[in-house]
Amino acid sequence: MLSLKAYSRLVFLIFLVAFAVWITVIWKVNPEENSKWGLIVFYASLFLAVLSLWMSVSIFLSRKLMEKNLVKSPFNFFSNFRRGSLISAFLIIFLILKSLDWFTWWLGLLLLAGFLLAELHFSLNDNN
Repeated sequence: MLSLKAYSRLVFLIFLVAFAVWITVIWKVNPEENSKWGLIVFYASLFLAVLSLWMSVSIFLSRKLMEKNLVKSPFNFFSNFRRGSLISAFLIIFLILKSLDWFTWWLGLLLLAGFLLAELHFSLNDNN
């Protein structure tokens, strides 16, 4: 079992690697030539970068709030991982719809409502 300090360093390292891969894909891969694999690596690295960024920020905030005695419960890995995954998935689906010119404002609202309802469902089941 990793300590919170070691875990936060690992998550931040994953963020740096995923962000570096994402930037490399932006600069080096031509989407018209390598359309399938270039897009898969682009979206996968962006997903990991956003997920690990969310995890790093939530670890940092939970540490600061615990120091000030504003939060009594420690960092919850699974709920923060779930929230980060939902945020990352929302962003990826948004970008895919936008790249296909299928995105409209009402579709964005439906997508957001679906992700908010999923988070509400999981949050309510966490308390049981």
